[in-house]
Amino acid sequence: MKLLQISDLHIGKRLQEFSLIDDQRFVLNQAVEIIKKDKIDAVLLCGDIYDSSLPSSEGTKLYDDFLSSLHSLKVKVFVISGNHDSPDKLHFGSSIFKEEGIYVTTNIKDSLIPYSEGNINIYSLPFIRPIDVNECFNETNSSYSEGLKSVISKMNLDKSKINIVLSHQMVLPSSGEVILAGSEDIKSEDGKVIGDISTVPSSIYSDFDYVALGHVHKYMKVGTNAYYAGSIFKYHRDEASLDKYFLEIDIKSKEDIKVEKIKINFLHDVVKIEGTLDEILKSNIPTSSYLFALLTEREILIDPLSKLRLKFPYTAWIDYKNRMENSSISLDKDVENISYEELFSIFYKEQNEEDMTKEQKEIVSSLLNKEEE
Repeated sequence: MKLLQISDLHIGKRLQEFSLIDDQRFVLNQAVEIIKKDKIDAVLLCGDIYDSSLPSSEGTKLYDDFLSSLHSLKVKVFVISGNHDSPDKLHFGSSIFKEEGIYVTTNIKDSLIPYSEGNINIYSLPFIRPIDVNECFNETNSSYSEGLKSVISKMNLDKSKINIVLSHQMVLPSSGEVILAGSEDIKSEDGKVIGDISTVPSSIYSDFDYVALGHVHKYMKVGTNAYYAGSIFKYHRDEASLDKYFLEIDIKSKEDIKVEKIKINFLHDVVKIEGTLDEILKSNIPTSSYLFALLTEREILIDPLSKLRLKFPYTAWIDYKNRMENSSISLDKDVENISYEELFSIFYKEQNEEDMTKEQKEIVSSLLNKEEE
């Protein structure tokens, strides 16, 4: 059996004020072509189908078009809800979809029953919280790990068969940390996730022969046969340097499972660049790119966004390097006993990496005196 793993579509997401519907359609059309070319048997959609629990009409239209394309190719489709999805809305019409080979799983009890074909069982685990498991089975699980263990234990896996599972969770690798891509809505100052009650170890899935994961937006192998495909687009400026992938899984036996990364191409790439305004304007970046510009000028420029958009119409974000690097000021003095003039001098030096001139200090002092009056 050949499978295509697609994760974290986030249909309807915007990049700053730019709609990404056309970009997402361009990517999903690539998936359809891969399915045709490589004779894929089933598609695994591993959660976060939509970016919001209240998807837009253009978002639902794109998803409808994509499912229709998959249905016309007569491939099986397995869909689970992620933490961004509304389980109730995604579940709508699932009974009819099932008759057409599209299997949508958004609740825990349905995840206990696999789809079976020959010697292969496919289980679908939507995003699960401990409270969901407790309410479903009248239990008292206190962590995501406990809740997930409880659900998997109720599946009664037939280990003589090839068992595959779709799951949308924060899974820690067998060694090291999860490295976030940038667009995950997970609080982490350094982009690393080490472990808390919301994470689960990859060992929880040890009885499965392949684990198709969603939730993390960066491609990552976290277990022997457990993979994050990553999101289908660069949804954050910190992902500009990342490649994005579909995963093609070729399953011949329990011992013979091959995973191939297929690089995704973009209608508009995402580019992050640092330099002066003139340097960026003279760069050879494709003008169709979503541009994130980090300006190195010390002085504040007049409307640099408009100037950039004359050449790069998809400029999505600009900021100043010195402002980002000095976004927090540390004082080793008692703030209440510092004069306004001295406080402003400290602020100025933090922002500009140089002391104020005598003339500048006189201007500030004059303005502060007027304000006090």
